Amino acid sequence: MENGELFKHIRQDKGLTLRQLTDEQNSLSFISKFENGERDITMRRFEHLLDKINVTIEEFYFLKHQSTEGQTAVTFSQFPAYLSSPFYSYLDRILHINAQIDSINDPADFTDRYMTAKKQLEKVASELKATSQWQRFLRLYIQLLQQIYDINMANTGFLGNLDNQLSATQFDIFFKRQMADFRQISLPIVSYLYKVENWSIYEVTLFRFFLFTFSMDTIIQLLPIALKRTTKMKDFTVMNDMRCELIFSAVSTFANFNQLKAADDALSLAYDTLNDSKDLLNSNQLVFYNGWIDILKGHKKTGTKKCQSAITIFAALNQPKLAKSYQNILKHILLKSQNKSFSTYFS
Repeated sequence: MENGELFKHIRQDKGLTLRQLTDEQNSLSFISKFENGERDITMRRFEHLLDKINVTIEEFYFLKHQSTEGQTAVTFSQFPAYLSSPFYSYLDRILHINAQIDSINDPADFTDRYMTAKKQLEKVASELKATSQWQRFLRLYIQLLQQIYDINMANTGFLGNLDNQLSATQFDIFFKRQMADFRQISLPIVSYLYKVENWSIYEVTLFRFFLFTFSMDTIIQLLPIALKRTTKMKDFTVMNDMRCELIFSAVSTFANFNQLKAADDALSLAYDTLNDSKDLLNSNQLVFYNGWIDILKGHKKTGTKKCQSAITIFAALNQPKLAKSYQNILKHILLKSQNKSFSTYFS
């Protein structure tokens, strides 16, 4: 399959028209002729068009190989890959800024870190234009992060109009209102994801990072759809990792809200996804998550044993940071099992 023909298939899968891709670099007539094999295209203009449909050049050539060779070189697909696109570059900046907040151990440091992060996020937002879909979506994500900071500030009593911490009841009401706001903000994301027939890493990334704003019903419905719509890309190394991360994020969300049937269903999807995949790290994470759900079901001894086994394997695989991280997660899971009002959210 030629580049133009494959590009046309991907564009149509994403529900985009030629007119939506037209700009000063590529006219409607030029794009049409490129798709029909009537015009050659420079790499610069081609990369610009791929950015317009939110597909990296790595994904494009992976799909082209599939369409021409009929199968993937499995051995080489196991090697790490990277993604080159303005969308991922900006998202990486946002996540780096947010990590400064996540790493706070002393609540007394929160105010200064929050103000710094807020200014940095505002700077990123100012660089994103409303004319591009992915830029609009990233601006929504920044808006959500800033509101999360406000929730954390309210819960620790640092907002100027709060002299003391909010009571459990007050915070519960405050949190539910915020979640309602989050779902309203993320409606364009939900609508977009349902519309796209064949997902690239872009769609999985949107689902992964906006998942915490979705209703339980939306996550339950959309998760199997996401796995089905990424089937063509499942052997692409980055896609495989993203699919697993998406499932574990969903399990984490279900566990935090005691949706144990949904968590079991998501774990079943993980088992199917990882079956005989030689993906040791994600398979070991599956052991841990299975233990987590066992603990929530009341099988504390069995579940704790599974979680500890996974932590031991992480250490044996020379992954000390993962071992430490999951040891900390287990500590919070056990606290939640003793106190149902204790929040444990990991994604």
